[in-house]
Amino acid sequence: MITKMGNRFNRLLGILVFCVLTATSSAVMAQGEEDESDCARTLRKAQKAYDDGLIEKVEQMIKPCLEGGQLNQEEQLNGYRLLAQAKLFDDKKDEAEGAMLKFLHIDPEYELQPGIDSKEFSELFSKYHTSPLYTIGVHFGLNWTMVNSYVERGVYNTENEKKVFSPDLSFHFGLRASRYIYDGLNVHLEANYIFNKYTYSHNILGGQNIITASEAQTVIGIPLTFSYIFLRQKKIRPYVFAGFGMRLIMSAEQQDQVKEFPNTSLAPVTGPAIDIKAERNGLNFEGIFGAGTKFKITRGDIFMDARYNIGLNNQRNESSDLNVNDDERLWDFYITDNDFTFNNVYVTVGFNYYLYKPRKKKEKNE
Repeated sequence: MITKMGNRFNRLLGILVFCVLTATSSAVMAQGEEDESDCARTLRKAQKAYDDGLIEKVEQMIKPCLEGGQLNQEEQLNGYRLLAQAKLFDDKKDEAEGAMLKFLHIDPEYELQPGIDSKEFSELFSKYHTSPLYTIGVHFGLNWTMVNSYVERGVYNTENEKKVFSPDLSFHFGLRASRYIYDGLNVHLEANYIFNKYTYSHNILGGQNIITASEAQTVIGIPLTFSYIFLRQKKIRPYVFAGFGMRLIMSAEQQDQVKEFPNTSLAPVTGPAIDIKAERNGLNFEGIFGAGTKFKITRGDIFMDARYNIGLNNQRNESSDLNVNDDERLWDFYITDNDFTFNNVYVTVGFNYYLYKPRKKKEKNE
């Protein structure tokens, strides 16, 4: 009997505790909703006071809500817009500018809305930079390497038996940092890790031998470019860019070498990969130009561009002409290096993240 009464008491106690907790939680939530709705109502009353010409009351009505963190983003924007308009009406320019800065810190990507933003507010807004001051991004893509050979070298008839070069497909990836300069004009610095490859072939000794091989390089590329963006207020924004870059060769390797003997029963001769980094100039320079388009997203963009890089100096290291490492290339495969430069086509996609710093534009008389 006592056990049954104890069990019943425990059940009643549990129900009572549950009801108390539920009621307390509901009261807390209701209080939060009431506070939030109070600030929203206060904001509407402040707007009515402004419309009725009671400008001096606006700040004291909405300031506690703006500073108390009880408004959502849209309500904060409405509050600072109203405060800026009130300060402009009272000819308190500095305080209006302070309200505008807070407005832009909340939403640096805000776009003026006709019918909502007053003429005075729009004029003040136009005096501020709303473009991102910096952007940082990542990208990757594909590239093709084309050889520009301008002096033929070899142990064969170089007038009639010239090497034929073909581009190969490879890839690259990297990081980018950009800085706003002026409306539409930006400067970009990149650090790229690049894989380049090309193949070449030539018939020598009157067609008795056909030599084919490829060269693969890994490169650190550091381009510095300037871009101009069109249609900056649209979602899709085309741009053009140009600049120059440095290429630091990390590795260079001759691969896939084959010597064939047409019209004979001799089997083709193949060879292992050969390190030829010493045969290359370690630091090279290039000119860059290209075009692309950005698709604007919140606080950033997704971009795609194509560029053409023009090599400016000889890839061949002239001081390595007598290097004994050339023996296998020269005597087994008759391979010698021409004087040549690299021209590259890059197709790149990536993402940029915008870093804003709202600031007032300089006056023309400053």
